[in-house]
Amino acid sequence: MSIRIREVGVVELVLPRFVSERAGAAFITSRQEWIEHALLNQNKRNAIQKPVVFADGALVPCFGDFLQLSLVYLADTKRATVRVQGSLLAVRAKDKSSALHALETWYKKEALAYCVGQSNEYAELLGVPIAAIRVIHMKTQWGSCNTKAKALTFNWKLALAPEEVAWYVVAHEVAHLVQANHSKAFWNIVRTLDPHYMAHRKWLKIYGGGLYIVNT
Repeated sequence: MSIRIREVGVVELVLPRFVSERAGAAFITSRQEWIEHALLNQNKRNAIQKPVVFADGALVPCFGDFLQLSLVYLADTKRATVRVQGSLLAVRAKDKSSALHALETWYKKEALAYCVGQSNEYAELLGVPIAAIRVIHMKTQWGSCNTKAKALTFNWKLALAPEEVAWYVVAHEVAHLVQANHSKAFWNIVRTLDPHYMAHRKWLKIYGGGLYIVNT
C-alpha cells in the first residue's frame, strides 16, 4: 500500500489487488499525521512556485523564458493552433477546452525538442548510444531510463521549470545509460554533466509540486 499527494492536494491511496478497501482505510488513518504534514508542505511550495494560470494575458514559462498567453476563441475554428509571435504565445481554438489541449500539445513538442537535443549532447560526452526519446505525461516521475532498450522518457512538465532544472533531469537519465543505479559512481557522472545538480535537484523537490497548468 502507498499514499501519494497529487499536485492539486488530492490524497491518492494505491492498493495492491488483494488488499481490501477496509485495510486501505485503516492504513490512511494510521498515516493521518504524515498526510497533514505533506499537504502543508505542498501548500507552502505552491505558495512560492505558482502553477501556470490558463487565462488570456497570463505569463507562461517555457524552459525559463516567459511568454504572454493570448487566447482567441472562434466557434468555426476546425483545428486549434499555437504560435509564438514575438513575446506572445497565441492560441486560437473553438473553445477553452480545445485551447488548453492545444497548449499542452505545444508544450510536449517543445519539451521533446529540448530533451532530444540535451540528451544527445550528454550522450555524446559520455560516449553512449540512445535508441529512443519520448515525452509524455508522467504522474510520479520527471524522467526514466530503460537501460536495456537504451530509451529515455521525460515528463513534459519539465518545460514549465527553469532550464537548469531540466538540465539535471536529462543528465540524471542519460547517466543511467552508464550506471543503472544510484551509486557514488552514478552521481559522479551526473556531476560531470551538471556540476550544480544538487541545487537543481533540491529545487525540483521543493518547487516541483507547482509545475502544472491550472484551468481557471
